[in-house]
Amino acid sequence: MTKSKQPKPPPNGESPFLDDDIRRLIDQYGVGEFKSAAQRLTKRKSGPKTLDDWPILADLLRQDVLDWLAGGDPFADRSVYSIAKEYADANSGQSHPATMKRITGKLKKKSAREFHVLYHAFLEARKSHPAEVYVRALSELARINPGGPWRYFQKKAEEVMAASSSEIGAPDKRASIFELEELIRENEPVLRTGLLAQFLPK
Repeated sequence: MTKSKQPKPPPNGESPFLDDDIRRLIDQYGVGEFKSAAQRLTKRKSGPKTLDDWPILADLLRQDVLDWLAGGDPFADRSVYSIAKEYADANSGQSHPATMKRITGKLKKKSAREFHVLYHAFLEARKSHPAEVYVRALSELARINPGGPWRYFQKKAEEVMAASSSEIGAPDKRASIFELEELIRENEPVLRTGLLAQFLPK
């Protein structure tokens, strides 16, 4: 089965789990095997150049991200057809219908539109939205991409929420998961022997 090309995270938005994934692969297969596989998979293929539509699509899908973070349902409010048409209207190339068909296919393949929106919502929610929104993004990512690490991060976030509430007192419901983690660190001397000790640096 051919793996679909997933949208890239923004240059200034580093993946919080990429380093850990790479380390696990190196530990499992060795440095040599890892380097050989990375070189093979990133080698530029010959043939017609594939158009990289995602930089433009990322701009078009930005409103979807904002709507989802605000509690809306952009997937119901705006169709893939309308996004493809908006793209083709501004970037038709040699054929408007062919461009629409290409963009529609890219957005629908393996839930690429949903993945892009939810992934960027997950990144943004970590510091700037309530922890519950962050957890909801992870839950949705796990639904459409069950092979990813989303359940693991969701479980850790829920543990932080529960522990901070039980040992520090009910935090502000608007607090982000990042702020809750910082709260744990600030209370480290008091919490070193409590339930939250498992979240503190060793």
